[in-house]
Amino acid sequence: MKLVVILVALLPITVQAKKYFIPNFKANWHKALELCISLDMNMVTVESRQDHDDLVKFVQKTDKFSNATRFWLGASDLAEEGVYTWVLNSRLATFTNWAEGEPTGNDSENCVEMIHNTYVNRVNWHKALEFCISLDMNMVTVESQQDHEELVKFIRKTDKFSNAARFWLGASDLAEEGVYTWVSNGRLVTFTNWAREEPTGNNAENCVEMIHNTSLNWAWTWNDIDCRGVQAYFICEDRQSVAQF
Repeated sequence: MKLVVILVALLPITVQAKKYFIPNFKANWHKALELCISLDMNMVTVESRQDHDDLVKFVQKTDKFSNATRFWLGASDLAEEGVYTWVLNSRLATFTNWAEGEPTGNDSENCVEMIHNTYVNRVNWHKALEFCISLDMNMVTVESQQDHEELVKFIRKTDKFSNAARFWLGASDLAEEGVYTWVSNGRLVTFTNWAREEPTGNNAENCVEMIHNTSLNWAWTWNDIDCRGVQAYFICEDRQSVAQF
């Protein structure tokens, strides 16, 4: 269950014509809506660039602001798949600020969040894990051919895709040499897409990366590599969704 900070419209601190309030806990979207209604308030509505800029200005002044911040907005396509409306007034979400490749538009992703993330550089595996956890997410898990194909399709749509791309996956044999498990659930890695002669299985290479390198004839193949010494982009996931950094 995804838990995100709640951002409520219409309370004490004034920003232009609107007032905002942020509770001191995280909740899923439905609980956030329930809380807002119980306070005789609404989940926040962003219908213009001015609304967006005012909201960002407010958030930056609060103790909830960080370099990895996420907030629920009062928009969803729960009523009709692919048609996003504001819960406050049922109007279509005509002003948007979607991330690249969003919205993904599948049946399991129906509610809108606003994310501020400045952590977009390559990092080692441990830093990638730390960051995903800070977002209440997991490093990506690939347990089937379908998972693999959907992940590749997702990456191809991002600005991190190139003919020499590498991404951390959420798998390692740090717990037991030669036994690869997924950090998200502790299950054994049974589906694999290792490059030829990989994994090499030595004590210095314990974390799994996925590499697409046309010059090496590596097409989204896996490699075990030094967890700390290598810097790569990484992929976080929440349930069936993925996000790359």
